[in-house]
Amino acid sequence: MNKEDFIKILSSKDLLILLLILLMILFTLIYFNNKSFFPSEEELNNPIIVTINKQNIRLNDILYLKEVALIEENKNLTNHEAMDHIINEELLYIAASKEGFSIEDEEIKEILNEHLDQESYNYYKKYYIINKYRNKILERNDENFNVTKEEILDLFNFMKDRYPKVYPPFEEVESSLKEILMDQKKANFLDEYIYNLRSDVKIEFINDFILDDISIYVPGMNREEYYKEYYKIY
Repeated sequence: MNKEDFIKILSSKDLLILLLILLMILFTLIYFNNKSFFPSEEELNNPIIVTINKQNIRLNDILYLKEVALIEENKNLTNHEAMDHIINEELLYIAASKEGFSIEDEEIKEILNEHLDQESYNYYKKYYIINKYRNKILERNDENFNVTKEEILDLFNFMKDRYPKVYPPFEEVESSLKEILMDQKKANFLDEYIYNLRSDVKIEFINDFILDDISIYVPGMNREEYYKEYYKIY
């Protein structure tokens, strides 16, 4: 092929169109490739902290729970305590769903006795399913929460030693101490029960490091940048 023929090919209209198409494809691929790695606005300002079987738990979910616990129960949860609580609730809900455990819509409406939008309604329905399932677990294992007279006396003596001048006689506090011990056994049993549920569920911690100190978090900050700022303060 001589020089004149090569120039003719390069200047041909078909080749120019082909080159334009290839360039368009190249720029399109670059654009969508970059876009796919650019976080959404929600992800920047309200990042996913943990996923449970692909269910996303975001930063605002944890902050909202902290606010509710403080207002309704006067509990000042840490960020990580709030996250653990949400994880445990989700584990119970997954277990309840696997068992086909549910609650009738009529029962929900009767409890709430007010009109809610669908999102709020679904939230409360899930909340009541979890609590009803938790109570069902305790009912199934009721024999584990029996309290003996010796256990009550041990607790009484412990309290009596700590407050010898003001602690009331055994007969006056026996029933209260028994209830305290039963509640403690129930709490310990549930903790172990929920912990064992983790083996059947995929829990992935995505951005849990943000919970160490939310005040220094900047939207889009990665783990290395975060801890660089974190150690400047601490």
